[in-house]
Amino acid sequence: MTASAPNWLPMATALHRFPDGSSHFDWFFGRTAAPSDPDERSARTFRCPLDPRGACAGWTCPLEALTDHRAHYLTTTSERTLADGSTITPLQRGRWMDAGIDEIIIQWEASPAFHRIRLIGQPSVRAECSASGASLGSV
Repeated sequence: MTASAPNWLPMATALHRFPDGSSHFDWFFGRTAAPSDPDERSARTFRCPLDPRGACAGWTCPLEALTDHRAHYLTTTSERTLADGSTITPLQRGRWMDAGIDEIIIQWEASPAFHRIRLIGQPSVRAECSASGASLGSV
């Protein structure tokens, strides 16, 4: 794998707060590199109790697979209030690529590090970060 060869796709995470004070993180994975319509439901989405930005070697997080969300969640930078009174606050964007059966490699915009994530279960019920490194070859 080289830095120029992978087929990277967009990724983002957001904090989803509810009027009752509860919250979780939404983790969005684009299914295409550049969706033509921001309202297209092309972002595979997981509900996470832990912040996905904390993924590093040894990190484990339960996941709840949600229906695909709109592509705009991959690029939005402003908070949005939903009809149920909850708010979605974008936290960070990044990129991801397929790394084999049930594995992906991610990289957040603000970090040079790469992380190998195993998505366990069908649909995925847990994410485990099995490796982190400064280069694709190290994960």
